[in-house]
Amino acid sequence: MGRVPVNNTMHVQKMLVVCMAMISTAAQGVWSTDPATQSTDVSNICGQNITIGRAVVSAVNLSFTPKLKAALDAATQGDYNTACEEIASYYSKGNSSPWWRLPPVVPGNQTAGGWADKLVFHDVFDLHGVNEVAKIPRNADGGFDWFDKGPRNDPEFMNCLNRHDSFTDLLHAWNKTGNPIYVNYFDALVADWVLHLPCNHAGEDLKPCAPYGCPGCHADSNCTWNLDGHQACNTGTMESPWRSLEAGIRTSGPWAPAFFGFQQAAEFSVSSRVLMLLALAEHNSVLVTDGGHPGHGTPNWEMTQWRGLLTTCIAFPELQNSSALLETALAQLLNLMDEGVYPDGIETEQASGYDMDTARDFFSVLVVASKAPQKDVHIPQAFFDRVEAMYNYGTMVSDPLACLPRNGDTDRCGKGFYSDAAEFFHRSDWLYVHTNGAEGTPPDSLSTMFPWGGQAVMRNGIDRQSTWCWFDVGPYGSSGHAHRDKLTMMVHAFGSVLIVDSGRFAYQGTDLSATLHREYSHNTEAHNTLTIDGTQQESSPPVAKAPVANTSWAFGVNGTDSAVGTMTKYAGLQGFGSHTRAVHFDHAGNWFVVVDTIATDRPRVIGATWHCHPNASVDVVAPKDQRLPGGVLIGGVESATGRPTAAQMAIIPAAGGVENHFNATSPQVIKGQVKNSTVWWQGWYSQDYDDAWAAPAISYTTSIAARSPNAVQGGPAAVFAWLLVPTAERDGSVIQRCSLRVVAVSASTATVAVTINASYTRTLDIDITPTA
Repeated sequence: MGRVPVNNTMHVQKMLVVCMAMISTAAQGVWSTDPATQSTDVSNICGQNITIGRAVVSAVNLSFTPKLKAALDAATQGDYNTACEEIASYYSKGNSSPWWRLPPVVPGNQTAGGWADKLVFHDVFDLHGVNEVAKIPRNADGGFDWFDKGPRNDPEFMNCLNRHDSFTDLLHAWNKTGNPIYVNYFDALVADWVLHLPCNHAGEDLKPCAPYGCPGCHADSNCTWNLDGHQACNTGTMESPWRSLEAGIRTSGPWAPAFFGFQQAAEFSVSSRVLMLLALAEHNSVLVTDGGHPGHGTPNWEMTQWRGLLTTCIAFPELQNSSALLETALAQLLNLMDEGVYPDGIETEQASGYDMDTARDFFSVLVVASKAPQKDVHIPQAFFDRVEAMYNYGTMVSDPLACLPRNGDTDRCGKGFYSDAAEFFHRSDWLYVHTNGAEGTPPDSLSTMFPWGGQAVMRNGIDRQSTWCWFDVGPYGSSGHAHRDKLTMMVHAFGSVLIVDSGRFAYQGTDLSATLHREYSHNTEAHNTLTIDGTQQESSPPVAKAPVANTSWAFGVNGTDSAVGTMTKYAGLQGFGSHTRAVHFDHAGNWFVVVDTIATDRPRVIGATWHCHPNASVDVVAPKDQRLPGGVLIGGVESATGRPTAAQMAIIPAAGGVENHFNATSPQVIKGQVKNSTVWWQGWYSQDYDDAWAAPAISYTTSIAARSPNAVQGGPAAVFAWLLVPTAERDGSVIQRCSLRVVAVSASTATVAVTINASYTRTLDIDITPTA
């Protein structure tokens, strides 16, 4: 840490001047329409502007406690300046929401460094949600442009800017140093945001009002700050600082801890304190209304919405209607848990990153509710059980390096284990899995089927070098965060990623990553599964109506795991076509057999794709019989660093039996293919939000008849099979020493012969019965 440079101090002082100018101008601005609106006592904004003063005292239930009587008396007499002083004093001298209040902070003049200093001295914001660090432009009046969409013109940038992670950075910096520059900047941010972005109660005609400090805004009326509780905020577009997701993130996240954390700071002005309370009351109005249609967002969106309302009602019971709103929030949360989370703990969106974000939200409901001063906050046991199931999923589905599978819109190495949840639920088995057996107690099984979400996790050990496979046999998902990727799989082994998912890219914007999100990441060929006639899987069904049949999977039987699933819905596919995939994993031998069967009423073109990390080496090994497709050796990559490892995955197509074969020209290794009039996007990878890397995609294709000559009555039209062999070291001869052939096929069974290292041959009967 160091002392504050003189020029940087001047930067903070300049922002304070801007903030005070805005507050002063508010007395003469869009809220004061005649001389009677201005008070003679102007020590805070309520005295400067009666419209705001009235809004503040209307937002707070001044009869909530006798400790607010002085504020009530002043408000009754029309002395809004004093009323706001008393409201601010109630919070600063009181002890409400003690879990968010800080111990005494020792004054100092050191700087904290890091993001807080970049913010305070340079107006540079760290926007975690879009992986952007950017200087935010200011308006003509000196305030920030809270509608800025960043360098890529991405509305998600604006959304993340308005989530106010900066509040947390500033609070931590002040708590660490005691330097008032961080409080001053926070105080200015609060006033700037609230004064520029009032909740625009547009009315039934949806005509927007003009917020203060919005140069060039054209609107039909001035903002009145009337909190009628019926109209949500409207800023003209779906992407808005006031959409319920951002409102829920602010209220369930940084706002309450910052408000109470800064209470002992003298630099936290009365004006900004009461403006924050006014805005929190506006948030309650938004969250309970949500555009007039509560409960119609995605599950994670709705979770954030109602958790935000619950948090505000518990932390600020003094706000109007908090008791009734608390009941509404609880009822919605219980309903959301019942409808949005399966009994096995998987959130219905089918994106593990969003699943665990929602788990954190639900868990915080338990934590916050346990601290509520209200006596009627009752959480039923079923809610506790479902939250526990979500964390069980997060821990047990993760790979040996504690990374979540990248299904749906999920970035690299999402977190599934949380020590606070493990302690809360007394689950030492989660600790055992997370620490690779170093701590805790072993679970009943390491391999796990989550039957409602339809996710199979196969593994042969607990240490970091063990092999892990994730296999999808579940429904599509309940929101746009899901991908059309049923029957896809991922394999990690020896501390390396081997077969990977393509990722999510960027939701919006104009760059390559945003284009790939729209046109590639959700497509079936962007995943490790088959396509039929080049069609995409349908985005259906959104949710499971029942768990997968327990006859379709078996784990831990004679040292093996197996599971089977079927996809029957393809958008635009003429006639009937379905794909069934069975995966069999031998723990001790550390190899997989994958059997793909196609049922169809007409000839088809079948495509198969396997995806690799951008830094993975890919070597195609020609077979002895040149009429057959080649095998592939994929080099391993360390996920955290992107460095190649010594590990390897051999993918060996079956040959020499009754199976069908892909074209002899297969496979093609496609990397960074750009769409044109003849080809579509292929071979791309997104590690984190808003990046895009060319990556090897291994593509096999062939044509099949309606029924193959080898098909039996009632059996599939075509059978393809693969032997997958991960090894700790690179070994180019593994494809010559290992082989797979399909010996026989019936309607329910594929009999295969597996040869490993040219010396061990085993015959297996693999269940290929199509599932519902």
